[in-house]
Amino acid sequence: IMTCSFDASLQIWNLKSRKQIGDDWQDRDSGVWTIALSPDGKKTVSGSMDGGVRLWDMDTGKPIGSPLQHPSHVLSVSFSVDGKLLATGCDDNNAYTWDVS
Repeated sequence: IMTCSFDASLQIWNLKSRKQIGDDWQDRDSGVWTIALSPDGKKTVSGSMDGGVRLWDMDTGKPIGSPLQHPSHVLSVSFSVDGKLLATGCDDNNAYTWDVS
């Protein structure tokens, strides 16, 4: 399972042992509100309080590319079924779509 936190980190956990796997993933200084796993399981996306959306490589735990910036807090993120599009919901009352193929 993967969790996100207001300390700006993401963590992966072993459900059986209840122990964290590896180190925290951290790239920004702003709390992370929301995360989603891509349909193929190769990427995850995080949405932050500072309006940043970050794609992550699940194998390396490293960010992919530059953050996608929003005008306000990002409250929700979701991949399309084929994983090529990303939908984000922002505190500015708008939804955005991004080509992440």
